[in-house]
Amino acid sequence: GGITTEWYLEVSKALFQFSLPVRKCAASQLFVIEQPKLPSACAQAMRMFEFLGRLMAKAIYDRRSLYAPFCSYIWRHLLAQVPTIDDLQQVDPQYFQSLSWMLHNKIDGVIFETFSVLTDNGEEYDLVPGGRDKEVTEANKHEFVQAVIGWQLSESVKPMLGAIAKGFHELIPAQELTRFSTEELELLVNGSAEVCVDELRRQARYANGFSAKSKQVLDFWAVFENGSPERQGEILAFITGSSKMPLDKLSIQIVRSDEDPESLPTSHTCFNQLVLPLFESQQVLGDKLALALEMSKGFHMT
Repeated sequence: GGITTEWYLEVSKALFQFSLPVRKCAASQLFVIEQPKLPSACAQAMRMFEFLGRLMAKAIYDRRSLYAPFCSYIWRHLLAQVPTIDDLQQVDPQYFQSLSWMLHNKIDGVIFETFSVLTDNGEEYDLVPGGRDKEVTEANKHEFVQAVIGWQLSESVKPMLGAIAKGFHELIPAQELTRFSTEELELLVNGSAEVCVDELRRQARYANGFSAKSKQVLDFWAVFENGSPERQGEILAFITGSSKMPLDKLSIQIVRSDEDPESLPTSHTCFNQLVLPLFESQQVLGDKLALALEMSKGFHMT
């Protein structure tokens, strides 16, 4: 029900906010994994990432959505796929542009690099055996670019990626995911952030005297449809416990309330049910719904 749906979202949000060594990329607004700065923090990070992997897999089994806005290379790792230069664009657009320029232009006499990189602690890391002594040339630049991408998006955070995969594959074996793309796997875990009001309206049910043509029902759909994407997510969360659209069809029920028209709308998220008093106008309904959304955040004395 709605409590379980909300639990998945709140636990996953707490992991990203307080427990995981992750960083939000400015360009994509998606998260990347970072190596813990203190060695003593590594063991705890590994446990948290393994737990997150299990949570993601369990959410798929339970048909729930999480808050896991990872960059694409992390989903690719769960599918045992090699990261690509397009994955790098989400993480570091400037580095992506530099490597793309190398691939599409002659570099002999222009680029003077070796097959090595500097780590965050200032140490030189060989991308291939003897990499610091191997110069990048026009002939081997594709190998260099792929090696850099492999380091940046895989090898540098390999233990953490491995922990997520370990937890995830304890519940969902890797062979069960061979037909999925990264986009499909991300959608399975996170659901769709785009609220499709038309689809919800087609699947909606009505009770206690309401029908699809009832004035308050028509007013509600108008308010829902005209809301901003953020407000639409808030309305959906008020009714279902989640601001995300699931992959399965979602049927909400709109029920006429027997309470006074001065009352606020209420909901029963376990049943995806919205209870509406007989508001006299669309404006009143919109104002009352906005207040109900605000009052639903946290706890209030009434």
